[in-house]
Parts: sequence; C-alpha cells; structure tokens
Amino acid sequence: MAAARWALALRAARLPVSARLAFGRYAVVNRPVPRWTSQVRCFANVGDVVEVVVTDLGAESITEGTLIEYTVAVGDSVKKDQAIAVIETDKVSVDAKSAYSGKVLELLQELEANVVLNQPLIKLEVGEVSSSAAAAKPAGQAEAAAPQQAATQEAPATATSPFAAGLRAAQEQRRRAVSGEAPAAPAASAPSAAPVADNRPPPRSVVPGSREEHRVPLTPIRKRIATRLKETQKTMALLTSFNEVDMSNALALQKEYSELFEKTHGVRLTITSLVAKAMAAAAQEVPAINNFILDNSNEVLKREYVDISVNVPGPDGDAVVVLRDVEKQSLEQVEKTLHELSEKVADGSLAIEDMVGGTIAVQDFGPVGALVGMPILTPPQSVAIAIHAINDRAVMVDGKMEIRPQMYVTIGYDHRLVDGREAATFLVSVKEKLQDPRRLVLNL
Repeated sequence: MAAARWALALRAARLPVSARLAFGRYAVVNRPVPRWTSQVRCFANVGDVVEVVVTDLGAESITEGTLIEYTVAVGDSVKKDQAIAVIETDKVSVDAKSAYSGKVLELLQELEANVVLNQPLIKLEVGEVSSSAAAAKPAGQAEAAAPQQAATQEAPATATSPFAAGLRAAQEQRRRAVSGEAPAAPAASAPSAAPVADNRPPPRSVVPGSREEHRVPLTPIRKRIATRLKETQKTMALLTSFNEVDMSNALALQKEYSELFEKTHGVRLTITSLVAKAMAAAAQEVPAINNFILDNSNEVLKREYVDISVNVPGPDGDAVVVLRDVEKQSLEQVEKTLHELSEKVADGSLAIEDMVGGTIAVQDFGPVGALVGMPILTPPQSVAIAIHAINDRAVMVDGKMEIRPQMYVTIGYDHRLVDGREAATFLVSVKEKLQDPRRLVLNL
C-alpha cells in the first residue's frame, strides 16, 4: 500500500522517476533532474550514489557554459548548497551548487568542457557532513581535478548501500531468531579501497624567455564581447567628441564633505556618483541621448527613465553594473546603490539583473591612468561617456595662467539617432555640472 501511494503521488506531481520503490525503501536512479525540479531534493538516502547536475546558469535565457574550475576534489566532503564548480557563460560566471550533502566520488566533466542544463558534474555518495569536515577544505581552494578515466573502475550500478545492507542484516537476524538458527558469524570487514589514481595531465611548464606558443579556447564571455563589438561596428554610425573639465570645485567638495558624508550616510562620496548625477540631469535636458533605434522594427525606443551603466573593478577585472532611475535619486542613494553593487562584484554574487538594461554608460579609465580614450558603445545604448585621470595642467583662468586639476571627457554616440549638436550639448551640460556641483542641487 505504501508503495502504491508513493507511486500515485509521484505520478500526480509529474516528477521525473528519480526514485524507485523496492523492499520498502528508496533506491536512487542516477539520472539528471530537470531544472524546474531543482528544489526537489528528496528520494536519496544515506549511502545512495547520486549525480549532481547543472540546475542553474544565472538566467532563463542561458542554457550552456564552460566549466572553468572544480572547487571540490574526489574524496572531499560537500554540504548541501555548497559550490562545487564554477561555470562561465556568455554573460556571467556562476557557481554550480550541490543538491545533497555527502562525499565526492568522481568528477564527471573535463575542465574547459561545454556543459548544459541538467548535465551531471560530480558523482556523490549521500551522507551527513559535519560543519568541521566541510570547512576543512573551503570552496575555491581545492585543486581542479579532471574526471577519472577508464583506468579507474567504477563501482557497479547495483552496489549495495549501507542502508540496504543494514536492513538486510536486521531481517536476517529476525529470521534466524524465529527459526531457532544460530546467529551468523560477523562478516569480516572489507579491505579499504585503494586510493583513486590521479590521471590529470601535469601542469604546463613555461620556461622564461622561451618561444613556445600554444592555443587556448576563447571564454564564453570574451566570445560574447567580440560578437557584440562587431555587431556595434556594423550597425551603428559611431562618432566621438571631446571636452575638458576643470575638477577643482568637485574635488574641493569631496575633500570638504567626504568625512561628514561617510559619517552621516555610511558610504564615501566619490566622483563617480557626481558624474552619474550630472549625466542623468543632462539626459533630461537632451532626451535624444536616452533613446535607442530598434533595427528589427525600424522604430525608436524612447525611455522616460535614466539607467546608467558603470564599470566597477573586481577580483577578475571590471564588471559593468547598472544604477537604476538615477534621475530620481539623491547623491546618497546613488552612492549606497553603487556600494552595494561593488560588494556584489567583490564577493562574486552579482546577478544578471544587476548588469543589464543601462540606457547610457559611463566608462571610468581614470584608475589605470588613461589620459584620453574613446568609449565603447554596446546596445541598447546610443551614448557612452568616458572619464579619465585627473591631472594638474596649466590653464587660462580670467586671463591668468593657473594650475588646475583637469579631466578629459569623451562622448561616443550613434550618429544615426543622435546629431552632433545634441551630443555636444549633452557633453557641455555634463561639464558645467561637474565644474560647479551646486548646479546638481539647484537642478540647473
């Protein structure tokens, strides 16, 4: 009756047959679980061998990626929801997590292999894992290991789990007690398994000064960047304009109020937030800056909000994040949002939603000391501004030569939609607001 009820329940829920009923217990069938059932983490008992599959790649539109790192090795203890691998897609790198706690028996994929949703990553023996055992080898510090090859024989599919062995031993003991037979002698313990051979190829040794060369595949993110840049080059009529900003007042404002601002609001006052606010205000003065041509329908997408894409430095390079509704936010709110997104970049928890949808972009080349450069346009943006290093230069002020902190700014725009007059007007408005930040407060 119990088996029949469970079978009906599984059929009614339309769940995959990832379990079968036999002798009153569950035995897991090693087959991948579809993504939409990734939260169903039952039907596995202690001692069962399961395959942990790819259940999420960051967004519904992403279906494949490249396995760039295993964060666990054979023999490691893994807790439920612990990261076991890093998969890089064409938009973001994501952590693949284990649906079960237990011990890693085998790594099933090669590094740099292409993986898709529901593809198995590791073979795991389900079991309880203490916190101390899981913390013994933190994620990210385990050596990346390739899957074991044919030299390592797999355990047969019908291997007996500890749960099943215990159950049969109890049944046999009851049978002998009822029949009056002598109890069976304890079975000799099985010899411990030999350590699994490590068939990974030795790391490539590079001799300094050698002329050796080798090929490596492009990462999905780099492929996507290359594709989008070529698409932009083919479809947009790109033009660039330049200007120069006297940053004396902006730097004086930051120096005078930075400590009080941080004490009051808990975040630092940065030049990036001033630039973002100046761009949002200028975009409302020149609405064409915020629009975008829809090539598929020959229409113009007019947006009544300003979302600004900003590059934020991270451990693996810059990441582009989006500040939403900047025109409605105060400097304090912009700084807090930027601080939260920067923390996500630092700890690797950035989501797809944090990186898409900017209407205009600001690209900061100042941290690397660039004097001047051309911004990169990527759809769905028609305008991008590049800001650069602030350097002392000799300028004429009221007929006198003075040394002032100057910053070059450049604007790249799609000339199909934005005329040169509109682009120059927008850039000059940004310049004036940065040269006199009081304009941002007075909406001038």
